[in-house]
Amino acid sequence: MVNIVLVSKNLLFRQCLKLYLEGVSLSDSIKHYSFIEELIQHEKTPEIIIVELNPEFRNFQSINNLLESFSDAKVLVIANNLQLDEYRQLIDSGVKGTISGQDDIEELVKAVKEIASGKIFYPYNILQQIMVNKPVAPGKQQAGLTDREVEILLLLCDGLSNEQISERIHLSYDTVKWHRSNILNKCECKNILSLYKYAIKNDLVPILRTR
Repeated sequence: MVNIVLVSKNLLFRQCLKLYLEGVSLSDSIKHYSFIEELIQHEKTPEIIIVELNPEFRNFQSINNLLESFSDAKVLVIANNLQLDEYRQLIDSGVKGTISGQDDIEELVKAVKEIASGKIFYPYNILQQIMVNKPVAPGKQQAGLTDREVEILLLLCDGLSNEQISERIHLSYDTVKWHRSNILNKCECKNILSLYKYAIKNDLVPILRTR
């Protein structure tokens, strides 16, 4: 089971979602809040955060604040009618996936399981459009990465944690963490999702199965 926290202004929505997710054994005790600021104030180490964005006012800065406060948390956003630029903002901020409020509950369960396993959950066509529309600076396709850094980049894009990579390629945790920091700096990426976009754009990895 994973530690899940819900954020939505709709109390009935939060209560129903809590009962369902606990009922299918995704989590044994789900906390929920009306606002992101409440969550930041009261929680310490949420693993997965499900946020319903207000359809009238989509506060992306609150999402950024959330991810700055919980850098290891995996955030799933529920929102209707997102535009391409809004998808791009969410990906760049580090949000792991999105679903529509029009999707059924099974789609939400699938999304939670995917991001819990280290994958992302975005519409395939949206990822394609973002990759096509994102220019790559001439001469920076490989960003001066060493063979070891490319190896670690591919493992990061495959959803592995620093600890898992350490065990896979027999390096110390601190060495993997150091390589990860160097890779992000060389590729001028803020987070792993940005790195994944970079890797796709430069034909280092295929687009992962999304939906």
